[in-house]
Amino acid sequence: MKYNYLAMIKLIILNLKEKIFEGEVSSLTLPGEQGELTVLTDHVPIVTAIKSGTIRADQKYFESKGGGIFEFNQNAATILL
Repeated sequence: MKYNYLAMIKLIILNLKEKIFEGEVSSLTLPGEQGELTVLTDHVPIVTAIKSGTIRADQKYFESKGGGIFEFNQNAATILL
C-alpha cells in the first residue's frame, strides 16, 4: 500500500454546545488514556477515550479539559469533548 502524501484528515472537534473546529489537517496528536497518540492519513480505524490535555492538529492547539472520545475512519476524525 502506497502512502498518499496529498491526502488530508477531515477533522471535527465538538462538545455538547458547539462545533469547536472543522477543517482539514495533515496530522493529529492527542492525549490518549495510555499515552500520546499521533494519527496520520490512512491510519487504521480507531475509537478510543482521550484524557485531559492538549490536542494538536498541525499548528492548531485545543484543550481537552475533561477528556472525551476520539474516532478515526477513512481519513475522517471526530473528537467529542
